[in-house]
Amino acid sequence: MAGLSIRTTWILFAAILILAALAVVFSVMGFGRGIIWIPLNALGVLIILFVVSAFTTRTTTAALRSYGLNVRGHLLNAKVPFGEISSVEMRDGFEYGSFIVGYEDHNRLGGQFMNNEFGRYEVSAKVAVKEHIVVHRINRKTLVFNLETAEKTREFFEKLKKRTDNIKK
Repeated sequence: MAGLSIRTTWILFAAILILAALAVVFSVMGFGRGIIWIPLNALGVLIILFVVSAFTTRTTTAALRSYGLNVRGHLLNAKVPFGEISSVEMRDGFEYGSFIVGYEDHNRLGGQFMNNEFGRYEVSAKVAVKEHIVVHRINRKTLVFNLETAEKTREFFEKLKKRTDNIKK
C-alpha cells in the first residue's frame, strides 16, 4: 500500500480554488450581482457539501434491509438487492489493485478500483483490517468491504451469508 495519496482531496481543493478565482474575476469585471452568481453559488454549495459528507464519513457501515444489502463508506453508497447477489465470500487479505476514482490513503479507501480478478469493482475498506467481504453480483459487478474490526466483519459476513442462503432456497 505504499505510495497512497488522497487524490480526491486534491481534485476537490483544485475545484474550490478555480471557483474562488472565477468569483474574483467576475466581481472585478462587474458581474458581482448578475445571474452568473446563481450557478456558481450552487456549484460552490454542492462542492462544499460533497467534501463535508465525504470526509466526515470515516467508517464503513453495512446493514441488511428488507430489499437487500446497504453498504455506506468513504465515497461509497452501495445498495444491492438480494436478488442480484450471486454469492458472498470472506477473504483474509486482499489485493486492491489500481485506484480509479474515490478516496485512498494509508488508513482507508473507498470508491472504484480495478484488479485482475474482478476488473472494475466498488470498495470501502479500512486498510488495517485484513478480512474483507466480497459480494459477487449477477451482473458481474463486485462489491468489497470490511468494517472497523475483523470481528465485526466476520459477524456481519455470517449474517449476510445466512440471509442470502435463505433467499436462494
